[in-house]
Amino acid sequence: MKKKVKTVGIVGANLTSLLLCIEASKRGIETILLDQMIDNIAADQAGTNIVGKFDRKNLERLALRVDSIIFTTNLLNGAKEELDEMLPTYPNFKSRELLTDRVKQLVLASEFKIAVPEYFICKDEDDLMQVQDVISIPYRCHQYLDNNLEVYLVEDEEMQRDVKSLINVDEGMCIFEQISNYKQVVTITGLKDNRKNIVLYPISEEEEELDNVQSYIFTPANITKSNAKKIEVIARKIIKHMNSAGMFTFKFGITKDKKIEWIGMTPGVNVGDIHTNHFTQLSVYEQFFNIVENKPIINVDLLQNNCVCITDEMECADNFELPYHLYRMKLKERGDIQIFVVPDQE
Repeated sequence: MKKKVKTVGIVGANLTSLLLCIEASKRGIETILLDQMIDNIAADQAGTNIVGKFDRKNLERLALRVDSIIFTTNLLNGAKEELDEMLPTYPNFKSRELLTDRVKQLVLASEFKIAVPEYFICKDEDDLMQVQDVISIPYRCHQYLDNNLEVYLVEDEEMQRDVKSLINVDEGMCIFEQISNYKQVVTITGLKDNRKNIVLYPISEEEEELDNVQSYIFTPANITKSNAKKIEVIARKIIKHMNSAGMFTFKFGITKDKKIEWIGMTPGVNVGDIHTNHFTQLSVYEQFFNIVENKPIINVDLLQNNCVCITDEMECADNFELPYHLYRMKLKERGDIQIFVVPDQE
């Protein structure tokens, strides 16, 4: 019989971590949060906080105090394979490698014939000189150096000059990846339990206001049935390949000619998945802890179309009709963030 889970370690502090801490508390499970910042979004809900880098020393220190570890961040360079020998980890080492390494994702995309944005791999100074001939602004630069990953967002020529002065191709490889002007950006969250069952949640569509004051996530996404099916097949195929229990979110861009490109993936979920607390039979957070407690996951239905609005504007409530659900987060560096979960309305 599997040992009862009494304490869970959560690595990384974000909204997923916060809501996992709340779900753990409902079940009488203690949480210990490891994050690099003392003032983070999940600190108040965790039972205990460890402040430190995600290095081998701190991860092993955490492992000695918990029954399992959940990773909610892609910054996992210190999470070595030996950690999996100490206790259950979500996701496991093989999946953590895929989550942190865009090169491995691009290789997998090629193997599975999944379309991705245009990219260019720089291995030396000559390659670096050719970047602007192959990739245009805006783009992302992924630099791999001494087993660490730095990601730079290049949005103008000045930033391009700065990035080129920062990177050292002789000491580490770089990947430059095009940021396309997609017609739609969508996400899908999937879970896999210890029995290898896979459950996919409804596809969501992201939208941002031009002034970036607020963003919206609509569920379900307004896409064709054909594209929805393609996205579900891709997500299921990658989750199956990773061979790890856990929770994963995939982001895709849809071009004007309806071509689907795989943009990336993360452990955990995106902000929009907070709607599952209200509009599915079981939320992603409940299902994840069922995995941790070695219970099966189940397929769910979307009970009502909805919109999640994330905003810094305190007067935003006037834009919505009741009923809606409100989450308010306090962050020192950014001020208050409000998240409205609104059932389908004009």
